[in-house]
Amino acid sequence: KREGSARWTGPSAAAFYLDFRTRWLGMAGGYGSGKTYTGAAKMTVLAYINHGQPGKAGVLRSLCTQPTHGLVADNLIPTFDELLTLWGVPYEIVGTHNGWNLWLPEANHILMLRSAKNPAHLKGPKVCAFWPDEAVHCSK
Repeated sequence: KREGSARWTGPSAAAFYLDFRTRWLGMAGGYGSGKTYTGAAKMTVLAYINHGQPGKAGVLRSLCTQPTHGLVADNLIPTFDELLTLWGVPYEIVGTHNGWNLWLPEANHILMLRSAKNPAHLKGPKVCAFWPDEAVHCSK
């Protein structure tokens, strides 16, 4: 069981998590406030919401970033692992040449888990959602 798992359901986190009408959302909070957990939950729900959208052929993708490769490995992947296991969501994490892909087969969706250390390397892929976790720590 995640210690303090209820913390991400607080008023501001709940408002962020449940808002599907606002195009640009952001969260601010101190260390351990649940920003990463809430963001991972939001990206998972968006993956399922976008499944089967009209005009969208094939696998959909979303982009989730952390400031460094190490933070993706040490923070983002364990957070998704914990959350998806808790929710009983089937998934597979596959390493790529520039990060990891988290495959959600029921949603036919790939969450691209990447480092934002060099933002130029994030250009190119077409994504339906983008979440820059810890964006304040990115250089550009």
